[in-house]
Parts: sequence; C-alpha cells; structure tokens
Amino acid sequence: MPAHWPEQVKACIRKIKHAVGEDVIIGCWSHHGPYNNASLLIDPEVLYALFKLDYPYYVKLKTFAMERISPYTRAIDDAGVNIHCVGGIVPNTLVGNRNYDKFIQPFEKKYIEYIHRMVRRQCITTVVT
Repeated sequence: MPAHWPEQVKACIRKIKHAVGEDVIIGCWSHHGPYNNASLLIDPEVLYALFKLDYPYYVKLKTFAMERISPYTRAIDDAGVNIHCVGGIVPNTLVGNRNYDKFIQPFEKKYIEYIHRMVRRQCITTVVT
C-alpha cells in the first residue's frame, strides 16, 4: 500500500462528512474479498479448480490475498466509514454451491470476521455475490 493512501482515504471521507454531515451512514467499497483478490493474481480458470488440484497452494494463495488487502481495509475503516461493501462475485455460480461452501466461503467469512473485529464502532458489512 502506498504510504500516502491512508491519508488520502481519510481526506475523502472528511470531505464527504463535511458535505453531508456527521449524522449519516457512510459506506465504502472495501477491497475485494479474498477470492476476488486472488483472481487478480492468478488466471481465474486455474483458480476455479485450484482448490481441487493443489489445496495447500490454494490455502497459501487465499491467505496471501487476504493479508494483501487487509491494510487497505484497515485504512478505509480508520477513515471513518460505517459500512464496508465487499465484492465477492468472481466465484459466484461457476464452482457450484457445494464447492463454494467448502472451499471459498470459509475464506470470505474469515475476511468479514476480520472487518468485524477491526471496527471500533457499529459496522455493517455487505457482501455482494
């Protein structure tokens, strides 16, 4: 994450709060969930089968993807948003419900739990799938 990015996000949120007031709920798209983020690092066609072909590597990739986005998510939260919107559309129906529940959802849930632990105020998290 570029060193200037956290302050840049805070400045944006301050500007929004100045324009709309402090009594509104401010949401922001946080970075993709771990699966979406991993799809930016590896060919999605490979990623769709990776959990079956090389599960240990899949776990390392998903863990790396989550650790990679966590500082950005922290900066967004520290800027003062009330809602984190997290994109999760990449795996959608392409892997099937059973595979999604077993191999993808646990990492997405872990990321959402990270957001919930991080927040210092009431937070709403929206996952778009």
